Amino acid sequence: TLKKLCFAGIINYKNTLESSMARMGKTLCQTAIASDLLVSVMAMRSLVKNMKEENKSKMVNSSTQLSLARELAFAQHEGQYDKLGQPYIFHVESVAKGVAHLGAEYETIAWLHDIVEDTDTTLDDIELQFGARVRREVDAITQRPNEAYFETYIARLKQSKIAKQVKFADASHNLVRIPAFQAIDPDKAKAIEVKYRALCADLKHK
Repeated sequence: TLKKLCFAGIINYKNTLESSMARMGKTLCQTAIASDLLVSVMAMRSLVKNMKEENKSKMVNSSTQLSLARELAFAQHEGQYDKLGQPYIFHVESVAKGVAHLGAEYETIAWLHDIVEDTDTTLDDIELQFGARVRREVDAITQRPNEAYFETYIARLKQSKIAKQVKFADASHNLVRIPAFQAIDPDKAKAIEVKYRALCADLKHK
């Protein structure tokens, strides 16, 4: 009987010990998991903070470039008038408004879309002021000397989604002005209308 009691005591002690070790192991696991979660949360917060700061920086840069593009357009197109006798900057501004909903980058290119063709501003000037990315987009929307309009220029332009959208806004605004131009030169107005309707249809096609 004594042996049985001793044996029972040993078993109970063993069970108690195993139970205590199990609880200790569980506690350690929970602590480790909590620690890992805390590290993960801290890392995520740091990542989100960095992303916010980076996005804020991009927003500031985009805003600064947009303001500079607007100022440059007004300065360089000063004294220029369109076929209707209106300041040419009105057209540039209308194109910029036409793509403003797409973002600052689109609007920036819109303000600069005619600046290389119609002023003494060069692509090198654009890169110096705005960087290589803006230069590429302005180059895409600028027709080069002796470049066939549809076959080469528009085909090249369509490789850029920004230039494509800006050009569509440009053509659309030119179509809006056709009725007023018809009173000045009906034949030329008709030719321009045919050209820009064909262009809009081409740019809409994906």
